[in-house]
Amino acid sequence: MKPTIALLALFMAACDGGESSSLPTAPSPTDPSPTAVDGGQLFTYGNAVAYLPTGIAEYKAAIVFLPGLRDPATGNDLDSRALVRGTSDGACSIWCPRAERAQVRSRALQLVGGNVALIGTTTLEDNPASYGTLLQALSNFGTQSQHPELANIPIVFVGHSMGGCTAYGFSRVHGARVAGFFT
Repeated sequence: MKPTIALLALFMAACDGGESSSLPTAPSPTDPSPTAVDGGQLFTYGNAVAYLPTGIAEYKAAIVFLPGLRDPATGNDLDSRALVRGTSDGACSIWCPRAERAQVRSRALQLVGGNVALIGTTTLEDNPASYGTLLQALSNFGTQSQHPELANIPIVFVGHSMGGCTAYGFSRVHGARVAGFFT
């Protein structure tokens, strides 16, 4: 099975439910200093977080996990940042249960020969201002990490519900940046 198909199958299987709690969706201040984590570094900008594996000379793509608006079972906001951070904390992301986050993350990191950055966020609205926010976050991550290619690399979106609509809208406006999307 091709890696992208296997990843998509895992995302679909992992969406069957899990624990959740509410996280604030307001942007947090930019943290210019990275946090070292197992196998990489975490960078933050607004309501987005980037995981950059160490030892990568040049990143070839960014996988951006776009959550929908709310968990239909709990009404809590959805959030993909815990998935990207590799933690089990936080609200129900779109890839629940929590026990499967590590496998989803690991498989995502294997795409593009491992030269991939993972980006997680809270819900982004489907409008040009949100698209600009995402592009600014990628640019900022490039500056923080000294990997300027992040400002221009292709994006693969993994969207759930409203996140899928946002991925589609982004591709209409910034099609040259989009390598593909799963919804």
